[in-house]
Amino acid sequence: MLPLLADHRAISCWLVGSEHAQKLENTVVGRRTGSPLASRRAVAVGVSLAALAVPAAVVAGSSASAADAGGGVLSVVAGTGAYGTPTAGLATRSDLNDPIGVAVDAAGDVYVADTGNNRVEKVTPAGVLTIIAGNGTAGPPTVGYALDSALNHPAGLALDGAGNLYIDDIANNRVEKLTPAGVLSVVAGTGVSGPATPGPATGSELNSPSGVAVASDGTLYIADTSNLQIEKVTPAGVLSVVAGNGTRGPANPGRATSSFDLKKSKQLSL
Repeated sequence: MLPLLADHRAISCWLVGSEHAQKLENTVVGRRTGSPLASRRAVAVGVSLAALAVPAAVVAGSSASAADAGGGVLSVVAGTGAYGTPTAGLATRSDLNDPIGVAVDAAGDVYVADTGNNRVEKVTPAGVLTIIAGNGTAGPPTVGYALDSALNHPAGLALDGAGNLYIDDIANNRVEKLTPAGVLSVVAGTGVSGPATPGPATGSELNSPSGVAVASDGTLYIADTSNLQIEKVTPAGVLSVVAGNGTRGPANPGRATSSFDLKKSKQLSL
């Protein structure tokens, strides 16, 4: 799978492929070693850091201004480079607003957390963009048809094996699930910022979650950024803290929940 970069300051999403890989729209933007990226929060998705052979600065929260993944090229997958609202149709002709998170399914569809627009979009391998969640207003989510629901700064995205998309809704302090049928539900968080509480995930507070990952068994992992912890949610909806003691600092060897300090974790990968 080819890695993707969400370049939120350039207001675009980039496909990073080998020199001979097919690019959406067949547009080669430039060699990765020579093409500047405006974002300092570029996100590498779908491959391990080791497999990419890229510097750690390419991962979310970095200070990288360019990507170097060993001889490939960059192409724009979505966004014009101008701030604005998304338009269904050709993805490279649609405006975006601070896209931060991306995910890719097995069919090659790209999902974009269009953070500043409070929406999530899908881009097909043919380069066609559609809006799949969010009505464009900042507010609490409404269970039901996803396009009727408000979101509030969606960021991290992850897909499970059944095609469900999980959304870290930062300012709502929640994680939502979007089914392939377009139905939105809340899987973690009460909507109030606060410390995580083991037990039913929808009864636990979160604090600006911004990273999410899903294991093959359906277990959900949440980067609870401002709580400085990582939580696990079982398929039965039970939340537990798996890393971080809630204080800021360097990681220390030992039990993860008692001696592992975190510094605002923002991305997860399995």
